[in-house]
Amino acid sequence: FAVFNFNITHESQIWAQADNPLLVDENLEVPIPPYLPDTEIGRRDIRRVYSNIVAMDRQVGDILSQLEEDGLLESTVIFWYSDHGGPLPRQKRLLYDSGLHVPLIIRFPDQYRAGETDDQLISFVAFKSTILSLAGIEPPGYVDGRAFLGEFVSTPPRSYVHAAADRFDSEYDLIRAVRDSRYKYLRNYNPDQPYYLPLPYREQMPVMQELLRLRDAGELTPD
Repeated sequence: FAVFNFNITHESQIWAQADNPLLVDENLEVPIPPYLPDTEIGRRDIRRVYSNIVAMDRQVGDILSQLEEDGLLESTVIFWYSDHGGPLPRQKRLLYDSGLHVPLIIRFPDQYRAGETDDQLISFVAFKSTILSLAGIEPPGYVDGRAFLGEFVSTPPRSYVHAAADRFDSEYDLIRAVRDSRYKYLRNYNPDQPYYLPLPYREQMPVMQELLRLRDAGELTPD
């Protein structure tokens, strides 16, 4: 069992990599989410995200090549996922789907279930039980989360997944969320404070500085 964290796609790498050449076309046409500014600064940071993903893809390839070289690729189940929806503003630290909806790819040996899409609701709390189940070990009753794969899938698929937002660096919040396959409900316990919390760490990002500049100039779009 091993976990590899590819930090090249971390939020900080949007500004830390700013002086390095892009691994995508410098004029790449990129989709601009409505909650981010469609300006040159906004497009540049989004291109940097895509470039960092290319770098991460190469790092994942190195791990896969090493598994193959060691003769382990076809006896290994591989989970690939991100820890939140994205590194840009509104994609991190908020409970909208832009912050919670994450990619998840699972590769089994011998092309088992290759090409399938599974639409069940999955929460990270289920990873431990699922990995035990895949290894043929019955998850203990005290372990949170349900196994969604393997020998010990014994409960029905989830109807809901839950999420929470609390402390972010020096700032505190209290938001809870629950969603099913169609709807999401968010409960904001601190309605007296805005969703945007001033975090000096995040404000190192040029696109965040651009949002604040446009705010102060009264030039933000309604979105």
